[in-house]
Amino acid sequence: MELNYLQSIQEQGWVVIAMRGLHFCFSAVLALSLFSAIPSSADDMVQMRQGFEKSCADGNPEGCFGLANMMHAGAGGPMDEPQARVFYAKACDAREPRACFNLATMYESGAGGPVDLVKTRELLGRTCDLGELQGCAVVATMQRNGEGGPADFPAALKNYGAVCDSGDSNGCMMVGIMTFTGQGTKADPQAGWGKMTDACKAGNQMACDTVKELETLMRKKGG
Repeated sequence: MELNYLQSIQEQGWVVIAMRGLHFCFSAVLALSLFSAIPSSADDMVQMRQGFEKSCADGNPEGCFGLANMMHAGAGGPMDEPQARVFYAKACDAREPRACFNLATMYESGAGGPVDLVKTRELLGRTCDLGELQGCAVVATMQRNGEGGPADFPAALKNYGAVCDSGDSNGCMMVGIMTFTGQGTKADPQAGWGKMTDACKAGNQMACDTVKELETLMRKKGG
């Protein structure tokens, strides 16, 4: 099937394909946690929080991250979201990517202080640079949509590519959409189609829906 319909797709309002994406709602993304198991009693939680506080004071980034988690959740003591921001920031500055990500969620939602999407985007970029692919996926969406700063299609495509390379079909779908429509790269419908169909074969329903819609349009155009 020849995929030479980019111009007609744009003319017919199919720029919706170019704007379709994974809108990551932070409220639906679980904060990254240090805990592999929940302590069995309230006293254990208090002791755990005190242990993280001491560890953080001793300069251990994981201690600061654990303390921030417990303050954020109100575990082992009162909820203190403003202080959770402080300790997430301390751990993030020490290159703990989970702390950077969780702090980004707080700036996005306004938990513990004002909403700041510029800061959210910056922190997600740091998360991604530190190798946490969840941060790469979310910052790519912000870069593509122009949230927290100007749209940056090449950066978004690069970050979606990193997610795709990890085996995540959502990242591959977004690389396909952006390549198909020429966002961040020269339009290459054939290559973009291949990425989208690969994502569909991997079980990604949004990719399958996009491929189906494009097939319908191309049949109408005589493809």
